[in-house]
Amino acid sequence: MLKDNYPKKRYYPQNGEIILFPSSLFHRTIPFHANENRICISFDLIPT
Repeated sequence: MLKDNYPKKRYYPQNGEIILFPSSLFHRTIPFHANENRICISFDLIPT
């Protein structure tokens, strides 16, 4: 079972905003119950 006693922070982006964070940061999406679309995109950046 996953421990869930870590500090938490929720972000509520405004239209046109994007949130970028390192993949090593524990993250998840929460259930979304609205009549509008939510877009979640996952990717890895590798600096060269």
